[in-house]
Amino acid sequence: MIEFRDVGKRFADGTVGLESLTLTARAGEITVLVGPSGCGKTTSLRTVNRMVEITSGSVHLDGRDVAAADPAELRRGIGYVIQQAGLFPHRRVIDNVATVPVLQGLSRREARARAAEVLERVGLEAFAQRWPAQLSGGQQQRVGVARALAGDAPVLLMDEPFSAVDPVVRVELQDELLRLQADLGKTILFVTHDIDEAIRLGDRVAVMRVGGRLAQFAPPDELLAAPVDDFVAGFVGRDRGYRRLGFVPATALRLVDLPTRADANGSSGVPEEWTVLLDGAERPAAWLGPDGARHDLGSLYVTDDHDAASDGAGTLRGALDAALSSPAGRGVAVDGQGRYRGGVEADDVLALLDRGRETERSVARPGDTRR
Repeated sequence: MIEFRDVGKRFADGTVGLESLTLTARAGEITVLVGPSGCGKTTSLRTVNRMVEITSGSVHLDGRDVAAADPAELRRGIGYVIQQAGLFPHRRVIDNVATVPVLQGLSRREARARAAEVLERVGLEAFAQRWPAQLSGGQQQRVGVARALAGDAPVLLMDEPFSAVDPVVRVELQDELLRLQADLGKTILFVTHDIDEAIRLGDRVAVMRVGGRLAQFAPPDELLAAPVDDFVAGFVGRDRGYRRLGFVPATALRLVDLPTRADANGSSGVPEEWTVLLDGAERPAAWLGPDGARHDLGSLYVTDDHDAASDGAGTLRGALDAALSSPAGRGVAVDGQGRYRGGVEADDVLALLDRGRETERSVARPGDTRR
């Protein structure tokens, strides 16, 4: 757990970096600091490993004031990932990853063995003997994450680690981080200027104002549903209602039956209505339209149950996006292995939203016994 207790930072030129920052990054969660340039998010992060010394207040790591720790020892116990990876160009990938274990006192052989394990975990074992210059930007960032994990630190500080890569690679790296976090359960403090990234990754999100002041600290769903003021509402964006659907489970959404046909028989005749072509593994391959042509499926809605009323249900945003992106006007639902499960209707999603709003209004009415 990381605690900021009334933390202030004033630089030598009088610039206020942080002003009375108080928040707690809970153990085993991803806490994201987000805000415009000059809001103090990176300054906040760097106070944890004492790369920035605070002017007032205190920062506590697992109950211990970091000011009482030796800075070098403190940093060896904290994973740190920065923009553009910061790899040593004269060291091969495996030796870059082994850096912290060596500093922690392991022999070179032991450190390399640990580095090899971590590289395998992030899917880079084949790149162990390459030089950083031989890697793509996304691969370098993965090595940076692996290096941070190699010290087996319970806490990771990540300072805009994915900002220097293209959007496609960025989503892949975000997915990789979420997968690793599900396995490892680290305490992660993550800095970004991208609200979409913050909402996607964070268990809780701290929106900061210029001048190092905390504007709002809340789970993503609450942040989207109830911005505390105009600044937060403007920063989160006008489409926050649609993005909030990504946090609403589609547990009451029933899948509908769609016409299907084996892909091998796709040319056996023109269907009267839009038909899903399935491959030999029952995975959707394309739509076959009434015009006799194949069409792209659009986004797929992933769920593990036919009636979606389980922990395997997807979100309303996923269901609505599948329906709206489909040329047939009906989305295709698949399970976690990509096998066909049924279809989703945009009208069904909207009807669920209407019922949810009506329930919220009824609960809020004066005199209601459910209040």
